[in-house]
Amino acid sequence: MNTFVKIHDKYFIRLQGKVYHLIEASEEQEFLFSEIYGKVYTCEKMLEVISELTQIPVDDIKSNIRKKNIVFARAMYCYCMKKFGEPETLYNIAKAINMTHASVIHHLKSIEGFVNQKGIDGDNVRVIIKYFDK
Repeated sequence: MNTFVKIHDKYFIRLQGKVYHLIEASEEQEFLFSEIYGKVYTCEKMLEVISELTQIPVDDIKSNIRKKNIVFARAMYCYCMKKFGEPETLYNIAKAINMTHASVIHHLKSIEGFVNQKGIDGDNVRVIIKYFDK
């Protein structure tokens, strides 16, 4: 999947895992690029989308609550941010939800395990991934 991102007023596109610089663009061009390459997902925007898809408030995702559905939403945020979001470090992804980079690595591995799993958890993961693969 190709992903279009904006970092410090510069536009990039991720093609087959490699990131290419496009241009320094003005705000008028942002709409054009977002139409061509898709939505731009920052950490905060990704949190809002995951919150909406999982029906869990952003404050709960950022909290230390260890209920299964909240941990799942937190893990989906980490996975989707890494796969579909702006190129961010694990530290920045973790910082947005008050965690450490090691927790992000753990969540990434747990979601990768769910992708091929049968049952409700695997189905939930695939539905959310399909939302971003549009």
